[in-house]
Amino acid sequence: MTLEERIAARLVAVLDHQVRAGVERPEGVVALVDEQGVPRLSVDDIARLAAQEAHAWF
Repeated sequence: MTLEERIAARLVAVLDHQVRAGVERPEGVVALVDEQGVPRLSVDDIARLAAQEAHAWF
């Protein structure tokens, strides 16, 4: 699995968890949204998760 695939898989897993938990981000936060357009992961969340995966990769 490539680093890109690992990051994508981690984002999907966290997004699924956020949807199940009903977590939403506040208005005005740039975010990854679910199928209904509800903001679930902020850009900061995405950057943090990608950095964690990259750190684990190396």
